[in-house]
This record gives sequence, C-alpha cells and structure tokens, in this order.
Amino acid sequence: MKRHGHEVSVAPDGLAGLELLAQGSVCPDIIFCDFNMPRMDGYEFTRAVRTDPRYEAHRNVPIVGVGDFPEDRKEYLTYEDCMPKPFTPSALIASIQIYCPQ
Repeated sequence: MKRHGHEVSVAPDGLAGLELLAQGSVCPDIIFCDFNMPRMDGYEFTRAVRTDPRYEAHRNVPIVGVGDFPEDRKEYLTYEDCMPKPFTPSALIASIQIYCPQ
C-alpha cells in the first residue's frame, strides 16, 4: 500500500517481519517496530536484524521502536529512536523525514 508517497509493508509480528526481509520482497528504508508483539517482540526482532547474517543487507536500516520504552531493556536494543503510543500521523511522518530525507 502507498501512503504519503511511501510504499508501506505491514507484518503482524516480528517473525512475519523477518520473513518479509528474508524473502527479499521488501527493502525498507525504515522499520517501525512495536516493543510488544506476539510470537516475537520488538527486542528479539531488532536483535535478529542487527546480528543474524541472514539479514545483513538490512543491518543498517533505521529501526524506530514504538510503544513504552522500558529503561531496563536499553542494553538489548539498537533502536535509532523511540516513539511512544499513542502517536499522531504527523509524528510518524516526522520520523520518516528524519531518517529517510528525500
């Protein structure tokens, strides 16, 4: 789907997101990742993208964590930014413009 001039791919959880990346069906410029998802949460997803050789092509894609950021989990993350919920469409667009200027 296209939104505000950007192609958007959606995955219901971290495992599905990793499957999209592994298939090569998407080559994202930015990833928004919820901290709390079923099957695989945002922490595990981000760790896989940053360390697993299967996702090396995506290792430097900015990942923006979405939701409440627990301070005690900081050492497990390599998020570029965090966006608390609820967020506005303008906050989402602003984040895209920061990490994907065109």
